[in-house]
Amino acid sequence: MHSAYVASDLMPAVVFWLVAVLAAVPAFSVVRQARRGRARSAIAYLAGFFLGLAASVGLALTATQITPDASLFNAGVTAAFLGPFTGIVHAKLRRSARRRTKLVEA
Repeated sequence: MHSAYVASDLMPAVVFWLVAVLAAVPAFSVVRQARRGRARSAIAYLAGFFLGLAASVGLALTATQITPDASLFNAGVTAAFLGPFTGIVHAKLRRSARRRTKLVEA
């Protein structure tokens, strides 16, 4: 009976969570701090994606002793892809609503 989780079973979930949070942070900060701009969302996504890729490679290389298969890297790349979207959406939802300018009729 195998009911206890071992580190190799939990590591992909931990790597996914860590990389997703690390990838969401720069995306959140770029969208939250920048006032306007066309490329704000694209810059935010790319910043989060590249930080997530770097974190997933670092965590995969560090944890190869525990889990020698590629599941850590796959979980990290998936989180690096999805994490910036989470940060961007969270920042846009926390922003106050934009005021619309009223057109003056003559």
